[in-house]
Amino acid sequence: MFTDAEFMSARDKELIYKAWVRFLKSGGWRKFTKRLYNHAVQHQHCIAHYNHRGFIGAYEGPGHTIWPYVREFLRGGEVRVRGYGEEWVEHVEGCGEGPEPVSHWRDDEDYGDINGAMAMVALEHADRLRSEWEFYGYTEEVRTFVKQAESLGVVLTAEQKAILNVGMAGENR
Repeated sequence: MFTDAEFMSARDKELIYKAWVRFLKSGGWRKFTKRLYNHAVQHQHCIAHYNHRGFIGAYEGPGHTIWPYVREFLRGGEVRVRGYGEEWVEHVEGCGEGPEPVSHWRDDEDYGDINGAMAMVALEHADRLRSEWEFYGYTEEVRTFVKQAESLGVVLTAEQKAILNVGMAGENR
C-alpha cells in the first residue's frame, strides 16, 4: 500500500496509518501519539506549537474532541469535501501552510501515499467526529449558561436542567 521514501520506510508509513485510524476511532487526544505529531509537523506542514502537548492544546475542542484538528487536516489541501459547505473551502491557519501551495503535502512524491490514505480514512469518520464536537460544544455552552444563571440567584429545577440536557449522570446541580 505504501512505498519507501528517503526519510520514512513503507513500514513506518503503515504504523502511522494504523495510529491515525486508532486516533480517529477513539475520538480522543490520548491516541494522538508522538509518531502522529512528528508526521504532522514534518510531512503535512502543520505548525508545531512548540511540542506535542502544545499541538494538542491548540486544536483540542470542547469535551476533548478531535474535530477541530481533523477539520483543519481535511481543509489543508485540494481534496475537499464540497458537501459540508463553504467552511471547508476557506483556508485557515494550521496544517497545509508553508512556502509551497497548500496542497503540496497531499501531492508530495514521497509522502502523498500516506497523507492521501490518512485523508480518505478521516473522511470516513468526519460526520461522527463533527457530531461529537457539536454535542460537547452545546453541552459546554449550556453548562456555562446554568452557572451564570445560578451565580445570579436563579435556581433551575431538575426538569429545566433535563430539558437543557445538563442533568447528565453523576452531576448534581
